[in-house]
Parts: sequence; C-alpha cells; structure tokens
Amino acid sequence: MDDNGRIARFLMNVMLVSGGYSWTVIPVEKRNEYMSALEKASVEQNIIDFVQLIAGLADSNNRCFSVLLGYLFITPFLNSTTW
Repeated sequence: MDDNGRIARFLMNVMLVSGGYSWTVIPVEKRNEYMSALEKASVEQNIIDFVQLIAGLADSNNRCFSVLLGYLFITPFLNSTTW
C-alpha cells in the first residue's frame, strides 16, 4: 500500500546522497509531522514545513555521521604510541 511513498523516499535519498548528504530516514517519532508536512505540500502547495523537516533530519544525520567518522578514524591514532 505504501509503495509510492517508499519509492519517493528512496528517490529523495538518492538526491540527498548525490548532494553529499547521508541517507536520511524518517523516524517513527516524526511520522505525524512528516505526514502533516506532506499533506500541506500537496493540498496548499506549501513545501516549507516539508523542506524544514527533511533539512533538519539530513543535518542531524550528517552531524552524527561526522562524529562517528571522527571517532572511527581519529581515535586509533590518539591511542597510538607513535605520538
């Protein structure tokens, strides 16, 4: 039943990744906000809430990804005896 939504989210993520962002998942806690933003974009032709939601999620994911990468790649050097 949700095939169109899945395909749309997949294509959205393809575009985000091609722009240098990490894969973005809509958390269950944000589902109502997401659906409301989609409805507003569809009915009122107002995409501001949708863009703000996705941009916030993408930014949050990128910050988490950056911290993880920093931890994975820098920590081994900090623990090295060659310093």
